[in-house]
Formats: sequence, C-alpha cells, structure tokens
Amino acid sequence: MKKLSLMVLVAAASVGPLHAQTGFSNSVESPKVDAFGCSILPRPERYTFTTFKDAWRSVAADRLYGLTRHQKVVEADTCTCDLLHPDWTSIDAAAAEIGVFEADRPELQAWAAKNFFPKINGLTTEVRKLCEGGA
Repeated sequence: MKKLSLMVLVAAASVGPLHAQTGFSNSVESPKVDAFGCSILPRPERYTFTTFKDAWRSVAADRLYGLTRHQKVVEADTCTCDLLHPDWTSIDAAAAEIGVFEADRPELQAWAAKNFFPKINGLTTEVRKLCEGGA
C-alpha cells in the first residue's frame, strides 16, 4: 500500500511540458525533441519496470532524473542540451544512495516529501525562465 501511495504522490507532482515528465511511458523509445530543440533521451531499460507492481519505480526514476537535471541547469545558469537532458547515468549515484530501486523502502516517501515535492516546482519555474529563449 505504501508503494501505491508513493506512486500516486509522485504522479500527482507532474510539473508540465518542460521535459519527458509530461506523459508516462513504460517503454524504451527513440529520442524526441523538447520545446528547446534538445533531444529527450529515452529512459534506459535498467530504469524501466514493466509490471504494475513495480511501475512506481519507473515513475521514481523519471522524477529523480528530472530533479537532478533541473538542479544542474539552475546551478550552471545555462540551458545547454547536455544539461537539459543528460545521460541517465547522471542519476545512478543518487538512485543508489536513496535506494530508489530496492524493494520495500518506506523511507522513499519521506525522501520525496523532503527532497522532491518542495523543490521541483521552483526549479521548473527557474528553468523555464532561464531557458525560454531556447537552449
């Protein structure tokens, strides 16, 4: 039940059309282009979970990827495509540290409440302001 709650909370935090978070796709697809002309890298298979029971893990990977890339754009104060859509290996260390893909991690809800939800909307707004003229 806690995993379902996390999935619902994470899904409810949709932040708009800035990147691949606009729709949930559980498949590995060819790159698409975002509003800034940058290729959106597909989620790799290692971060794609196909069963209903584990779908929340794919959402968690998307959210962690979004959070880290937004932070990097804001920190660098630039909108290069390599910052807007870095390689997915950029979340490997953070995912391992917080145990996103380990089974039965109730502390993920606490992590999301502290580190994702309070930060993502502000970061998204900053990235939009910074990048609205294009990448």
